[in-house]
Amino acid sequence: NGQAVRPIHTGTYDVYYRVEDDFYGTLEGAAGKLVITAAKPNVNMTYSVSGTKVTLKVLTTGVNNIYIPEGKIVFYNGNDIVGQCVLNCGEAVFTKDFATGTHNLKAKYEPAYGTGVALYQTEESDVVKVTVKEPSPDVEVEEPTTISFYFNDFDSKEKFIDFLDDYNKQMEEIDEE
Repeated sequence: NGQAVRPIHTGTYDVYYRVEDDFYGTLEGAAGKLVITAAKPNVNMTYSVSGTKVTLKVLTTGVNNIYIPEGKIVFYNGNDIVGQCVLNCGEAVFTKDFATGTHNLKAKYEPAYGTGVALYQTEESDVVKVTVKEPSPDVEVEEPTTISFYFNDFDSKEKFIDFLDDYNKQMEEIDEE
């Protein structure tokens, strides 16, 4: 019928041709088979460490960023499964406490087969080595190493600086006594 048909699902398709012209008339027949296999998605994992909590974030992208991979991500520490998440718009985030030491972490994309077909094949991220250190001893509030202040406006900041200047002057006077 002169229209191109573009299958988007994996599978084997019969391909036919039909040519019509004034000289030969109509020619038609089987041209062969077209095999479409699942594409390889990109699976990129990043991480952050806070104490013993490790947060793993996975971003999956598909062919030409047109079709977002659907399915789940399974997280591994070596060969051991440590958790899994369903992808949401191509992203998955997973947080877990890990023991101190070095961990070889990876993410494995597993496609959704809800419709019986999958556009993407199973794929793994690169392995990342994550080191979890012993938690720091509790910081004493009486002897802090760092204090952060956040101000709503410039006037608040100026008032606070004046307060610190006055306080430091008072402490110098006490030290002189």
